[in-house]
Amino acid sequence: MRAGLRPDSYSVVAALSACGKSEDLLNGKLIHGLILKYNLGFKISIVGNALIDMYSRNGEIIVAELVFDCMYVKDVASWNSLLNGFILCNDLEASRRVFDKMPKRNEVSWSALISGYVKKVNLDAKKNVVLSNALMDMYSKCGYLGVAGTIFNEMCLRDVFSWTIMITGCAFHGKGKQALQLFSDMKESNVAPNEVTFLSLVSACNHEGLFVEGQELFRDMVRCYGFKPMIEHYGCVVDLLGRAGLLEEAKMLIDEMPMLPDAVIWRSLICACLTHGELDLAEAAGEKLMKLEPEDDGAYALLSHVYLRSNRHEDALRIRKLMRNKRIRKIPGCSWIEVNGSVHQFLAEDAAAAAAAAAGDIYWILECIGEPNREFLWLELE
Repeated sequence: MRAGLRPDSYSVVAALSACGKSEDLLNGKLIHGLILKYNLGFKISIVGNALIDMYSRNGEIIVAELVFDCMYVKDVASWNSLLNGFILCNDLEASRRVFDKMPKRNEVSWSALISGYVKKVNLDAKKNVVLSNALMDMYSKCGYLGVAGTIFNEMCLRDVFSWTIMITGCAFHGKGKQALQLFSDMKESNVAPNEVTFLSLVSACNHEGLFVEGQELFRDMVRCYGFKPMIEHYGCVVDLLGRAGLLEEAKMLIDEMPMLPDAVIWRSLICACLTHGELDLAEAAGEKLMKLEPEDDGAYALLSHVYLRSNRHEDALRIRKLMRNKRIRKIPGCSWIEVNGSVHQFLAEDAAAAAAAAAGDIYWILECIGEPNREFLWLELE
């Protein structure tokens, strides 16, 4: 200004940002006057947003709302600026009112509102076990295991749920050895595990191929801690034994269960039998599954596949005819792929999708990647 240069929109936005961060309301108002004097367009989003932010940071939320109301164009950043302004001024009701009126919300909108509620109840995540556990669980399920670990490490007090959430997160993300190390640390901290802890531990061992460790944990749960296994524990161990190729042991465990096995357990055994070529056991399990879920198309499909692998085509055809007689329709498998922000769905044997230009391009790309494995196919015997 002293050099006689006229300010532009970008320079006043930078200046307003500095006034907001330094809580310099006086110079902020002077810049607002320059915007009006030189007609720099505070009614457009970039300048208006900067004014809203500056006034909010200086506690002038009423002026910030007046600026917002005068803006011709309001983008999501404009709404977020006003939303954050009310949160900075500890007016949670007004911020919720703005949030409800927003025509479009993004991650910043949700984050601002959540932070407002946390600030309102004045909770310290490092000291509050319940809140820390909830945050760890959220971040872990969203794929941010490292962030969950940071919260866990900063906690002043950890209960059984804290340890279990971290162990479950490691199991979900395929970090079996890390889950076992956490369990070791948990015992050293004199925190007793619960049934869910062991379920996550066995699951972690299953996914990382730690079959011996998984069986030992299952035995310890019963012998050392006195827990009665739930059906989920049995299902996890059956799957673990099946992956290890210990199919007879898996069948013995099913026979020894104090409750009836569910469809998940039978499906797990069938898939393991198919993988390891134990087709007689797969057939027996398939018959059990069909009796358990007589209306489920997947049960018929699995048993038919067992017969096809055994070259028993007449039996496979019998299953298909049984499906027709019961009017059970096989739901085709489908997958999705996202290209340029659009989600495309592909059904098994769906030639119509390939006819579309966009889908055709996708198929061409997939073909360039490599030839698919056609060793196992579903054969239509209609």
